[in-house]
Amino acid sequence: TRYLLFLTQGGLGLPERDYYLRDDEQSVALREQYEQHVAAQFANLGWEDTAAAAATVLRLETRLAEASFTAVELRDIDRTMNRHTMDELTERAPSLDLATYLSAFDVDVPSINLDNPGFFAEVDALLTSEPVEDIRTLVSWYVVRSTAGALSDAFADEAFAFYGKALGGQQEQKPRWKRVIAAMGGDIGEQLSQLFTAVAFPPEAKERCDEMVTHIVAAMGDSIRSLDWMGEETKEAALGKLDAFGVKIGYPDEWRDYSGLEIDRGPYVHNRGRASGFEYRRQLARLGEPVDTSEWHMAPHIVNAYYSPLENEIVFPAGILMPPFFYAEGDDAVNFGAIGAIIGHEITHGFDDKGSQFDADGLVRDWWTTEDRAEFDRRAKVIEDQFDGYEVEEGLTVNGALTLGENIADLGGLSIAYRAFKSAVADGSATAEEIDGYTADQRFFLAFGSAWRQNSSPEYLRLIVQSDVHSPSRFRCNGTLGNLPIFAEAFGLHDDAPMLRAPEDRVEIW
Repeated sequence: TRYLLFLTQGGLGLPERDYYLRDDEQSVALREQYEQHVAAQFANLGWEDTAAAAATVLRLETRLAEASFTAVELRDIDRTMNRHTMDELTERAPSLDLATYLSAFDVDVPSINLDNPGFFAEVDALLTSEPVEDIRTLVSWYVVRSTAGALSDAFADEAFAFYGKALGGQQEQKPRWKRVIAAMGGDIGEQLSQLFTAVAFPPEAKERCDEMVTHIVAAMGDSIRSLDWMGEETKEAALGKLDAFGVKIGYPDEWRDYSGLEIDRGPYVHNRGRASGFEYRRQLARLGEPVDTSEWHMAPHIVNAYYSPLENEIVFPAGILMPPFFYAEGDDAVNFGAIGAIIGHEITHGFDDKGSQFDADGLVRDWWTTEDRAEFDRRAKVIEDQFDGYEVEEGLTVNGALTLGENIADLGGLSIAYRAFKSAVADGSATAEEIDGYTADQRFFLAFGSAWRQNSSPEYLRLIVQSDVHSPSRFRCNGTLGNLPIFAEAFGLHDDAPMLRAPEDRVEIW
């Protein structure tokens, strides 16, 4: 397996294409705010006719938005896997002249994947039909937007006023030193992570997490074997994929080498630019080379985790292996309910509506029988419809299709984490005594709920519901638990309890 160049749609300053196209009062007002924001940044640059420049940016970005896929469409593998030869791309978008561009980096790329071929045809049409000065205005905006946080306070504060406050509902910008640390995490993440893991992630924590992953992977295998809706042929393929899972925990065995990257006491924006260029050249140089399966795609200090369908691996950085998700010396029930559910979540991503279309080798291949796939899709549609019914505010609901993969992973992940906990108790590797009046099962579910505690502004909720593949945290918690009889049993709830769905409305996949 070798590295392939992926070209993806982009060029939008608003979070998603529909922000440009919706005509409701709130969307129109937000576009006006955006246009004012663009004009303010051009004023910071010293431009004169800033209103005209901002209008040009909005007009051209709207044109790009009209050619873009929606956030839901971008989850559709059949739409986004479009391999082209360089000659085919040149024929589709001759004005891009990508071959000449790449040759300047001494890179030969025989084939490319386009996530949205129609978008690149539109980019080509834009380049040939729009005045050069308008295109320069748009590119100037791209430069300002991408560097504002590394420029003077006027630029950084204006960027926060729109993206942080108007879009995200944040009331106060983080101090500059915190923003710089965050930028370091993106630009030279593994250098930062070396400092973090040396003091915050002892070997004992890694060992205990290793044991949990082993239990939860085994529990997923048990779950697959026990499914009454899946036939033996599909089960065999699913178990083969599970057996091929790669696992990375904590931090890489070898840290990334940043030799050649120059960081000095000069302007902050220059350091960020050099770091960006360093990573860009590193990525280009690998095109056509064998894939480095030891590489991490997330810095180890980050509080997150991921499943990679192309590499069929689950990765748990040290940053998430901390309270409230993981306690190295803590209660087994709490650990299985918190980090265990996350481990199960990432495992289940290999078998959600998208991950299930990749095989054990990371190839897009249908390994399902027709009957089993139809039953999987039927059950997934129940989850989609459930989340479509969750209202964030009047007239705005969760997008069940956009969040489907995450919702499947939440439900499956908690189910197999519970199965793993029970297995660990049975074999003596975990304890399940009552503590402070709570049973082990109750502490398991309380830990799951505690991990999702979050305060969100109305602006932030509107933002994620319209652009994020994750549901708001309260629905990720309650929407999952409402489907689980084991949750009801733990707390002695009757079928008519407000937290629960009626038995006939519940769904189980994994």
